[in-house]
Amino acid sequence: MSPDRHYYAPMNIGTPGRSAPRVSRFREEWEELEFLGKGGFGSVVKAQNKLDGRIYAVKKIRLRGADDAKIYREITALSRLSHRYIVRYYTAWLETLQSGATSPTDSDDSTVSSDTTEEAQTVTNDDSTDSAFVFNLDDLPPPGSSPYTGTSFPGIHFRENSQSQSRSSHGFDDSSDEDEDDSPAVVVPQVKAATPRINPRILYIQMEFVENQTLKEMVERKAPEGGFSEEESWRLFRQLVEALTPKETPRQLGDFGLAVNAVVPDDPLESVIPRLDAFQEMTSGVGTSLYVAPEVMFGRKKGTRSQSKADLYSLGIVFFELNFPQPSIEFPSAWQEARYRQRKIIEMLLEHDPDKRPSALQLSTNEYLPETLEDEYVKEALPIIVDPKRPHYEALLAKLFDQDTVPAKSFIYNMHADIPDHAALYDTVRDKIVAVFHMQGAVSKEPILLALNHSPNEISNEDKQSVILLDRRGDLVTLPRHATTPFARLAAIEGTTRIKRYSISNAYRSIPVGPPKAIKFAIFDIITPDTDKDSIGAAEAECMRVVDEVLSIFPGTREQQIELYLTHDGLTRDIRRTLLDINPQAEEILSQTRSSFPQKRAHLSRLGVPRNVVDLLEILTGTFDEVAPLFNRLEKISSENNSRIFDALEEIKRTLTLSRLMGVKRKIILAPWSPSMLNQADFTGGLVFEARGAKRTDIYARGGRYDPLITKFTVPNRRTPIRAVAVQISMDRIASALADYLSSSVKSMVKEERSFGYWSPSRCDVYIASFQPGLLHERVELLRDLWSHRIRTDTMYEEATQQSGDEHVRMCKREGTLFLVYVRLKAKRDSGVVLVKNVLTGVETEGKQSVNLVKNSLTSIQLLVTTWCHGSNTI
Repeated sequence: MSPDRHYYAPMNIGTPGRSAPRVSRFREEWEELEFLGKGGFGSVVKAQNKLDGRIYAVKKIRLRGADDAKIYREITALSRLSHRYIVRYYTAWLETLQSGATSPTDSDDSTVSSDTTEEAQTVTNDDSTDSAFVFNLDDLPPPGSSPYTGTSFPGIHFRENSQSQSRSSHGFDDSSDEDEDDSPAVVVPQVKAATPRINPRILYIQMEFVENQTLKEMVERKAPEGGFSEEESWRLFRQLVEALTPKETPRQLGDFGLAVNAVVPDDPLESVIPRLDAFQEMTSGVGTSLYVAPEVMFGRKKGTRSQSKADLYSLGIVFFELNFPQPSIEFPSAWQEARYRQRKIIEMLLEHDPDKRPSALQLSTNEYLPETLEDEYVKEALPIIVDPKRPHYEALLAKLFDQDTVPAKSFIYNMHADIPDHAALYDTVRDKIVAVFHMQGAVSKEPILLALNHSPNEISNEDKQSVILLDRRGDLVTLPRHATTPFARLAAIEGTTRIKRYSISNAYRSIPVGPPKAIKFAIFDIITPDTDKDSIGAAEAECMRVVDEVLSIFPGTREQQIELYLTHDGLTRDIRRTLLDINPQAEEILSQTRSSFPQKRAHLSRLGVPRNVVDLLEILTGTFDEVAPLFNRLEKISSENNSRIFDALEEIKRTLTLSRLMGVKRKIILAPWSPSMLNQADFTGGLVFEARGAKRTDIYARGGRYDPLITKFTVPNRRTPIRAVAVQISMDRIASALADYLSSSVKSMVKEERSFGYWSPSRCDVYIASFQPGLLHERVELLRDLWSHRIRTDTMYEEATQQSGDEHVRMCKREGTLFLVYVRLKAKRDSGVVLVKNVLTGVETEGKQSVNLVKNSLTSIQLLVTTWCHGSNTI
């Protein structure tokens, strides 16, 4: 259970008259040694645990109702932090005081009672009471300023204590320089309305006690001396960076310890699973505004907001103060030129755009951050250790593959494996798609799964999602990121020049936690030695025909308005090349989907794009049902790219004509400028198409030319001219659409007691059961006979005989089984009598010829299903 929702719930302790007062755990188990400070939420004391004798910093907070949820969230966040540079949290507990009991944190805090009749009451600051809740002007911001954007218990506002100058650096200290003895009294208004007295609750937080000063005090102490030495500032800065940098798991500090408004998981195991998303919700209304990032202070209207980037902004201000302890953030003229690296880091951290600000991990490896002596040793040793020719390399590999797995990690590794609800329909979808492939004359041929990874320096941003593995020989291998790539490698190795093949394969994506994500595709390929334009056009048209046929088979996709979008690799690349030569920012403007073209025209003109190029772009960014109108508009514009554009359009026109001749009836839309289609690394060198649903992201299939990819993988002296076209069909999209259809249609069919539906997955048609143990041999004999008649059958084992008939029926309905066959009791078994029960109708039939009885019943149902499906046009 989440401690946020259950552990900190108010305790039911009864009424004072009915139960004995609870003994304070703090008073019983702790000895308070010294008062350290106090603020708006509570006080912090130095205390000794009577059991272990150790010294701790204990924070005492009086809960006020409105802020309880925020406090609980931050305790949960504290409990998950573990780092050598973060003050350690031990535990927290609640105490509810009985009526008449004295608060251990506030002996006179109740001087303002609910039934006060005085007009006003004065509360003065008196340390002798050890009050954690004395209201003092030091707790308020200076006039005209707001140093705090909110209140939160880690951001406690400490004051100097006249009785003790010792401070505990436990991560919650935000001291005031004022002496609390000089604090004036504050007039507290009378509480007019009488309300029921609620027993106060005190939250205790046990933290590590650190005897040293706070960083703020160290900066103030060093200021008269000119600040920290360069070596000392680097040392402190590196500790802060290391505390913010994810190590074993990517944990984050919100505003240096303030918790964000995140939901605490109900499952305790979720607390050990690292966060998958770096862009968490920002800290809400909490933090010191002098250190807070602009996107937190003023809000960010566009783009993502990263909590960790906000922390790095605060770190930049801290680093500035370590090097130049002055209130101004601007670099003063007195800044030492020798501290050039410090200045560059501060400038990066104080970047107002969080997207340009480095992450903690990037900062920890930044070139301006000096290396420690240990880092230099490791850096010198790495080239020797990773050299395959040296003996250390084998030792390194052996050590890597000889690590013990933490038992808890083995349990949670697959917890993020997302098995879709429609996975049960994969077999149905696969069988129907494969039937279409067979109709085209394709043969099954499985590709190579693993391949050696190319140079890391060549990895693009898209390839960073690739799954890269290390084998025992030290070779880096990768799982296919694109479904077409594995067969392109195989075709290059085998020198394939002519084939029409298919496969059901996976593409893989790397995720932060757990095994790679597998995406299931049905792939159809055509490789031909015919390089003339008509031949490649016919191959492209056939792939489009396959997509059209597959989408027309399944209910769920058949009813949708799924259209084929076409472009040509040459069109988009020419546009990109032209814009890059003029201004690199022009493509970004052209790709904006929420702007009208007149708005884009104005921006492009300001970037220096010539008018004739803008006119050309206006045409090519549109969509067309036919090629002829596009030809007519382009002929009116003079452009040096016209010849290449016309060649590409001629190829598209040829393919469109052939696709219609092959029977493609689906609407085809020509979209010349389609960069999203060409972001797929597989398809290049010619026509590219995709089947798109109502939304731009609903992609059911994508295909195109990929012979340049085969050429890339082929040894140069073995290359022969070929053409290759492929299409990859998303089985997940189709199965999901089919599942949506079944969720609505099957209910009516079952209700009418006709069938489970033609498309419903079914484990078997007959399930053999009995209510009496000891009949396993009889059930197995009947199972054998039904199998011999090609009837899909399963039987129960002995333990299942204890199940009731209703349980049998529910199981069969869940698994799509039409008939239950019961082997009768021993008295009737000799005559070969069985009971056949229709799961949907509940009709029972008894007979001697068990196989024929089951076969006839099954045939009648199948005939009904087939007739009904043909009549409703669902096959």
